[in-house]
Amino acid sequence: MPGKAPSNRTKRYRCCWAKDKKLYDAAGAWKKELCNWKRQVAAHPDENIPQPSMRKFSQVHSVNRSTLARHLNDTCATKTDSSQRKQKLSPEEEDVLVHTIIENAHRGFPLTHDRVARIANEILKARTGAGDHVGKTWVDRFIDRHEDELHTYWSRHLPGNRAVNPTNVRRWEDIIEEEVVVPGIRPEDMYGMDETHMPPEFAQMRRVIAGRGKNLQYEQGGSSRETITVLITICADGSTLRPNVIFKAKRYAPEWFEANVADAT
Repeated sequence: MPGKAPSNRTKRYRCCWAKDKKLYDAAGAWKKELCNWKRQVAAHPDENIPQPSMRKFSQVHSVNRSTLARHLNDTCATKTDSSQRKQKLSPEEEDVLVHTIIENAHRGFPLTHDRVARIANEILKARTGAGDHVGKTWVDRFIDRHEDELHTYWSRHLPGNRAVNPTNVRRWEDIIEEEVVVPGIRPEDMYGMDETHMPPEFAQMRRVIAGRGKNLQYEQGGSSRETITVLITICADGSTLRPNVIFKAKRYAPEWFEANVADAT
């Protein structure tokens, strides 16, 4: 199945990278050529060994001689280097962000464009301390710059029978080893919390009594979608905290906890 056609911006990036790579390769080859010439001159001081011609060398490598000379003298930056100086994040910071994106995707929590932009803004704020932020199209350009490592997808929820497989289990064990075992975090210092929402009693399906001859008995109820939130906290050593129940109300109603069998707060 053919892939997505590259955008014009991606094509420009590829063209720029190809030209810069050619210049980098030519500069490295010229330094090696010059080093070999100096070595030959030192080994045979009596011989008249001609110095390599940069003009001919640049013609062989299909680069401009003046551009190559300025690049060797550090007076001419490549387009890639020039663009990196104008970027919001440094190359090192972008590498960290790429690693973060890939790690989150491996763990089953891929980042959205908005989340990536927020992380980039947090990095900027930590470095500059100012209110600088990335632009609306920064994430798209960031993906184009790292197209060899990043790609966009439509996410789908992973069924449980596919999530629990040997590969993911080993990955999870590696994360536990890296984040818990090696730092020496104790079980009594680790807690997991989850929340659930449930409708009030009058909005739930319940067993009722009515006249015979029906398949279903409807019950009047409001159109409100109000729910009660329950927070459960469990420690890794097996102990638990008292559940927290959150009602939507302006005043406390004592009857809420008349039958508080879970000793919730």
